Amino acid sequence: MTSMVTPDITVECLHPSMTVNAPAVEAFTRRVIEYLGLSVAELSIIFTDNQYLRTLHHRFLNDDSDTDIMTFPLHEPGEPISADIFISLDMAGDNARFYGVSVEEELRRLIVHGLLHLAGWDDQTEAEQHAMREKENEVLRQVSSGKFFLNGTRGK
Repeated sequence: MTSMVTPDITVECLHPSMTVNAPAVEAFTRRVIEYLGLSVAELSIIFTDNQYLRTLHHRFLNDDSDTDIMTFPLHEPGEPISADIFISLDMAGDNARFYGVSVEEELRRLIVHGLLHLAGWDDQTEAEQHAMREKENEVLRQVSSGKFFLNGTRGK
């Protein structure tokens, strides 16, 4: 299935001390959407800190633990995807250290992960988690990473 509409992609960084290269994030996201053949109307990718995402996690899932990503589909079934993806830059850094990868690689994986959820993939069971990880690996191998996502820290 090929994307029928040109996605309107917005990238925001709400992290108090870090910034992102929004055009690089947008370009990578477009390549992933194209590779997956998704029909996307609107997509917002919002980078936050742990506290912001933890608050959303508690408010919407009644879970007061840290999480790395939350995906909010806003479209009706059968319509082109319209969604918000929230990613914690702090947790991405923690994950990167844990898995021994760069923060850039972890951020790319999280974007792919969020898009796979929007495409209908789930990760509730161990088998689903394994299948999703394999698909993430495939996408990351096939889609050019492009420019760096992180610009550094904000001046205080």
